[in-house]
Amino acid sequence: MDEKSVNTFQNIRNSIEIIDSLGLERKAVIITSGYHQLRAAVIADKQGSENYSVSSETPLYYLPAFRVREWFGVLHEIIIGRK
Repeated sequence: MDEKSVNTFQNIRNSIEIIDSLGLERKAVIITSGYHQLRAAVIADKQGSENYSVSSETPLYYLPAFRVREWFGVLHEIIIGRK
């Protein structure tokens, strides 16, 4: 389990390193908020992981702000991304 990351990109990268070090297939279940699933999947896909998603619940009053933030995050990840 990754305990060093501070964001989604680092968490997926570190988790893939752990998976690789154990000689396992790059298959992962991403458990995160429903509004965050798309960006997490884009990040994992770019790092060569086969992903499955499980969404946690988010209180409805958070959704408007979080959805706006996530769409900007998804666009950033698709257009600029990281290596």
